[in-house]
Amino acid sequence: MIISSWNCQGAVSPNFRKVVNEYGRLYKIDMIALLETRVSGSHADKICKDLGFEHWLRVEAFGFSGGIWVCWNNNGFELEVLNTHPQFINCRVKPTWGSPWIASFVYGSPNTGLRRLLWEDLRLSCLNMDEQWVVLGDFNVVVSMEEQYGYRTYNASGSREFQDWLFDTALVDMGYEGVLFTWSRSDGGDGMARLDREVCTTAWRWRFAEARIVHPPKFHSDHCPIILSLGEQPLPNGNFFRCQAAWFAHPDFLWSNIEGLQQGLMKWNREEFGNIFAKKHQLLRRIEGV
Repeated sequence: MIISSWNCQGAVSPNFRKVVNEYGRLYKIDMIALLETRVSGSHADKICKDLGFEHWLRVEAFGFSGGIWVCWNNNGFELEVLNTHPQFINCRVKPTWGSPWIASFVYGSPNTGLRRLLWEDLRLSCLNMDEQWVVLGDFNVVVSMEEQYGYRTYNASGSREFQDWLFDTALVDMGYEGVLFTWSRSDGGDGMARLDREVCTTAWRWRFAEARIVHPPKFHSDHCPIILSLGEQPLPNGNFFRCQAAWFAHPDFLWSNIEGLQQGLMKWNREEFGNIFAKKHQLLRRIEGV
């Protein structure tokens, strides 16, 4: 199972659906939490329906701020919503095989006072430290000065409250692969910070010892998504063969070259159609390098 959380900073942009679909194609996402969607009501319902997932649920935005959407496909699991809150959604994941576990998706308010309520309300709604529980999302706070650069709204007391909450709930950071800072200014400023993260109980970590976290390159939003693979299957890297249905209609299709079919088709696809996915992959690697 592959789960993602992404502060998309608005879901009404014409490019929003394309970006969600692209992340889904690249990482084979089964469940995604979209944070700070900034849209509610029937308009939000229509956008959710158009994303192509079998199921979805929403926490309404307040005006043009906030909003949490969770979208998923029943691919080897079912999802039960335990409770919702303006700043989080708690779910029980019921896999086809094995016992259920808890997943929480968080969007911490930029307001310090409201974020303080988040820690208290999530603490009261969560289960004890022996539960198999994972929490991921945009917490809008860093643990220490080392997790920010030029982030002028750094709040030492807010960081201490976040650390206290992690200690009280016995949640541990899962680490990551990729860039340190999940948020960076897109207006030319130099502010960067690790505002998005994944934490879990020891019981959850023992169960999913091979779980990995990846911070891929960001586009469309100031935040990059966080990708959680439970380790049941490797994250896709795109290095595998696909047969395109459109090839069969081409007059030069290599019907007689059965022995070297795969190599011939890959070369033919590159020369006749152009390898769009390879170009996309190359561009993403260049973005990641930058």
